[in-house]
Amino acid sequence: MNMPDESAILNKVTHSVRANQLIHQFGVGAMIHFPDQVLMSAAPEFWESDVTPIYDERLANRLGVRYFGLPISVEGDNGKHRMAYVRFPQWYYCPKCKRLKPMDEWVKEYRIKASDAEKDNDPYMVKDPHCPSCGKHWKLVVSRLVTICEHGHINDFPWIAWAHKRGKDKICDHPQLKIYTMGTGRYGFDNILVKCETCGSLANLSGIMDKELFEKLDNEEEQRFKCPGNHPWKRMKEGCDCYPRVSLRGASSVYFPVVKTSLVIPPFTTDFNELIQLTDAYDRGFQNYCKAMEKNRGEDRIQEIIEDTTEEIVKELANSNIKEDAIKEQLKKSWMNQDENAEEDMDEDQRFREEEYDALDGEAPNADASNFFKREEQKIEPYQETIPSLKQVVLIHKMREVQALIGFSRINPVSGPDDKDHFVCIKELTTDWYPGYQVLGEGIFIRFDELQIEKWISQYKEKLSARANTIKDNYAKSFYTINGKQTITVKFLFLHSLAHALIRQLSFECGYNIASLRERIYCDKGDGTGKVMTGIFIYTANGDSEGTLGGLVRQGYKETFPDIIKKAIEKARYCTNDPVCSLSKGQGIYSMNLAACHSCLLLPETSCENFNAFLDRGVLIGTMDDTEIGFFSKGFDTYKNK
Repeated sequence: MNMPDESAILNKVTHSVRANQLIHQFGVGAMIHFPDQVLMSAAPEFWESDVTPIYDERLANRLGVRYFGLPISVEGDNGKHRMAYVRFPQWYYCPKCKRLKPMDEWVKEYRIKASDAEKDNDPYMVKDPHCPSCGKHWKLVVSRLVTICEHGHINDFPWIAWAHKRGKDKICDHPQLKIYTMGTGRYGFDNILVKCETCGSLANLSGIMDKELFEKLDNEEEQRFKCPGNHPWKRMKEGCDCYPRVSLRGASSVYFPVVKTSLVIPPFTTDFNELIQLTDAYDRGFQNYCKAMEKNRGEDRIQEIIEDTTEEIVKELANSNIKEDAIKEQLKKSWMNQDENAEEDMDEDQRFREEEYDALDGEAPNADASNFFKREEQKIEPYQETIPSLKQVVLIHKMREVQALIGFSRINPVSGPDDKDHFVCIKELTTDWYPGYQVLGEGIFIRFDELQIEKWISQYKEKLSARANTIKDNYAKSFYTINGKQTITVKFLFLHSLAHALIRQLSFECGYNIASLRERIYCDKGDGTGKVMTGIFIYTANGDSEGTLGGLVRQGYKETFPDIIKKAIEKARYCTNDPVCSLSKGQGIYSMNLAACHSCLLLPETSCENFNAFLDRGVLIGTMDDTEIGFFSKGFDTYKNK
């Protein structure tokens, strides 16, 4: 693993992270806490160019890139790690001599005092950060404090300016800082003192978590504490007129990743194009194609690359009887498709979900033509004997999901696709790929009878709408947005809450850990636009290398699944926090849940695509003061067709 500034190769064992973590909590622009130091994931432009490519034509077209890159190779124990880091935070202190200064000054001291052998082995003190004066036994300790601003910048805490903040103190010419613990009975930051040994200026850290701290300290003549506009993950600074906030480097508000996910589905993927994409010739040709596009080589060069790649693929697949013309046409479709048939007036996310919905329920053309998407539709009559409202049950024996990291924000999550002031894109405009990760797994897709749901909603319209409007109002007042602007309807609350109840029950039945299961909700907006959708897809989020262990799909057969639904609903009727939970008028983040808490419906946040928001047991089983409004309040045969 490389650092773009010092280009040091770090230990693969001690400085490795899982591939999926590089797309989520430890993505580009996030700090990673290793045993000896804290590093920040660098921009994709610093990664080695031969990242393992991941192909998903549908998601790539949506995001305007050509492919996705996995920074860790898949070559087994000998695989090469291609991730790059930068050093951040820069400020470290020695616990023995108490000196506090940026790493480049520690390195200068190290290069003076270290032996030639040490400097040859670790010229920039990347592998073993220690105090050059106190010896290797005294490891340098990274600063716990950083400053962040709403535009996504992150900077070191202004230690020098803070030490000289008293009155009209001017910063001395050669500040030398030390940090002390006063030990006077105080606690927290009040007990920490920063002192300049050169001029004697000092200040403790009292009040540093005040949101308007720096704005109060600055004056018109001198503005020491404005945001420097630092993006250390890509080694650049830009202008910023904000006053930043102080934060602990491990606080959740420091990094909110923006991740887009996609199911790789027919007709966008088939056995034929997957066979082609798995060849070495395809990877080489695709890399040449991307380079040609970057340099605007022209159509003649593109056609030449396609011709050459086709010949190499034919040789590699000599025993498969695939025609050369078919390969050539597939390459043109995969590389040069611009999604010209997309409906401009349709919401992009809605169209994306509708395509997946059609593949899951079998309406998509060639729905069974992919080796990475294997579906088995069940006869619905045995299920309806217990759950009359079910309309379709489909077992997905094999599926592939692609996750792409496109950006992040700090302080608050981005408020939607148009929130350009807070959203920070992780790549340059000329870079034609995003960091990506894929998982092979299995799942269960269920679809409910739309007419029965409409009948239930119309019967209790006033009370159900009031509950949905409460969540909708709290959502509108918040600064929180999940996967774009979510449309809150009674049907969506029903599907989402039921998905959580099912995941909690399935985790007891199938052998997968609850954090290994994920949901995908298919619900229309209820405004008459687009396809009517009433479905839930529950799938494994981290299957093994073969794609599935089979434990989840096995629970979807008629002998077991109806009872699992019954158990899930019965468990949802009772919560150890009742009556408080059942009668809640708003709980969870920004009060965007009603009757839902950690004892009854909440899941690990990796399992919920809405991060545990928009949940309500009341729409499933009613509430303690209104027991009849839930869809399953009166039993499972209440809405059985007569």
